[in-house]
Amino acid sequence: MENKNSGTGRCIFLMFVLMVILVSLSTNVTSVRLCKPTLDDCGTKGRTCVSAGVCDNKYVGDECGTNKVCVEVCRGIMFGNAMFACCGCSKPSSVGSRISSGCVTPTFASTGAASGHVADLTITSNADEVLIVPLKPSDLDGMLLLNPNGGEQNLVIARVLGVSTGPTTYRLADNVTINPGESVTFPVEGYCADMSKKNPTEGTTLTLGDLVEPEVQLVIYALEDAEFPENFAPEDVHSLKQIAIWMSQPENADNTPEDYAQRGYPIRDEYKPVLDTVLSRAGAEPEEIFALSGKRKEESKPPEKPPEEFPWIYAAAAVAGILVVAGGTVAIWGIYKITSKK
Repeated sequence: MENKNSGTGRCIFLMFVLMVILVSLSTNVTSVRLCKPTLDDCGTKGRTCVSAGVCDNKYVGDECGTNKVCVEVCRGIMFGNAMFACCGCSKPSSVGSRISSGCVTPTFASTGAASGHVADLTITSNADEVLIVPLKPSDLDGMLLLNPNGGEQNLVIARVLGVSTGPTTYRLADNVTINPGESVTFPVEGYCADMSKKNPTEGTTLTLGDLVEPEVQLVIYALEDAEFPENFAPEDVHSLKQIAIWMSQPENADNTPEDYAQRGYPIRDEYKPVLDTVLSRAGAEPEEIFALSGKRKEESKPPEKPPEEFPWIYAAAAVAGILVVAGGTVAIWGIYKITSKK
């Protein structure tokens, strides 16, 4: 006959074993969370996820679009010490932020153009982990590219176009993944910031500077929302943007249409309505720009009436007259007194 105490002891032992297993799972699999996909899908921490996983019974990453990375690796002693990866949202930093933090090393090379695709930006990762770098926004819009050659133009960045696939070709991308030590090149759309200077020499290494003047920044922002006629070729769009940037600079207010044409940017009649709208949205006054209005800046406003002159000689004559009148009055009064005593 089986001893009841031994049966009770066996139950207690089994319960103890079960508790050990549960504690083990809880401790080593991080709160018994279900972590998918496996490392074969997600890679090491920092690698891009193929799909979102489940952590703490909550789906994460689905709303992140392509900005999903492996946020942690779970280890469990059960089932052969398996490893699992949890995917979640990352908070990627822009190209500009990565450059500012020293996380990547940038190189800007001039293409020799003054407008449109003016430079190529190559960034090399200095990080020990995979970086996800957004291109929209790049945080480089409105920044100056400084030319070491004094007689050549500085350039202002309008936007990063995408990821280069060749010397003159690129693919559109919202962000890019860069492995440790890897370099990636991006074409940069930009425009000349110095109308009186020559185009940059092709291949010149440019340096990232500060933000351009506020009036130019405002025009760049206004150009982002500008509507261009359907018959405009890309060259027309680039030319119009360049003209708008030059027109926003106070030092160019009195430049003539011939000045623009001589620089290779004639002001076509179909450009003028778009220029007027863009400049007005940016807070400029098109009527004060000679190339649009035909009036010099000083002619666009009525001249101020000069103050009336009041020469000192007139003041002296007035004082003298007062004294003469006063003297004559006194003399008459004296004569009257003398004759009245007789």
